[in-house]
Amino acid sequence: MGGMGYAFVNPSAAKALTHWFPSKSRATAIGVMKSGVSLGGALGAALLPGLALLIGWRNALVMIAFVVILVGGISITFYRETTGKALTEALPTGLRQLRDILKNGSILMLGGLCVLYSAIQLSASTYLVLFLKETVQLPVVLAGSFLTVYTLSGVAGRICWGFISDHVFGGRRKITLSLIGFITAIMAVLIALFVDAVPLWLLYPMVAIFGLSAFGWPSIFITFLAELGGEKQAAAAVGLGVSISNLGILIGPPIFGHIVDVTQSYAQAWIIFGIFTATGAVILLMMRE
Repeated sequence: MGGMGYAFVNPSAAKALTHWFPSKSRATAIGVMKSGVSLGGALGAALLPGLALLIGWRNALVMIAFVVILVGGISITFYRETTGKALTEALPTGLRQLRDILKNGSILMLGGLCVLYSAIQLSASTYLVLFLKETVQLPVVLAGSFLTVYTLSGVAGRICWGFISDHVFGGRRKITLSLIGFITAIMAVLIALFVDAVPLWLLYPMVAIFGLSAFGWPSIFITFLAELGGEKQAAAAVGLGVSISNLGILIGPPIFGHIVDVTQSYAQAWIIFGIFTATGAVILLMMRE
């Protein structure tokens, strides 16, 4: 039920931002929104364990619930529709709109291709520390610092890629998302092949670039989905596309781990996932903007 509640965030926020921001600045705005999601997760991970020890885990969960209710109350109280129309007039009206979204091949294709992006993003989050500990023999705490670099770089990437898409590529989401995929694939292969050969000071920027792309792509993805759906169907388009792409979260880490177990090599898993991501980036270039 908690997951179902969270599932409302991306579609509704993307629809609101689609209304409020023109195409030339929309991806930057959605990037800021998505960076907030990641920063909130990092803040919760840092504060909640100590809070649970201090006041008990049940009371800590109740505090989280009150914060969520407070944020919802603030949104209901202060948010205003840009058109001044009633909210019900802006919503999709019936099964026909849902059927139109389900028939939109571009949305289905984009969601399917980004399964590959989700798979490598979550596999890196899951296995990066273990990979460095077992391959480079780093202490766990030191290996964990690379996961921090990966995550924080991704938070910055969500804003940076939005800005690049808006102001460098003139709102062309397809080119930006493909470029992110190619960078992700290249860095995955480089880390796999040279992790033993490079000094730690060089490994940090390599992981940072990897995080910038592998963790930073969702802002462009959500913007692209919202624009494919249009203002009236932005929320439905984002909901459908994100639901499809989240299959990568479910299947990516187990497949990555299975490759490592079978081959006894993290390098092969990184390279295979890099090839998958690059393939998705190439197919993306064939999509209609």
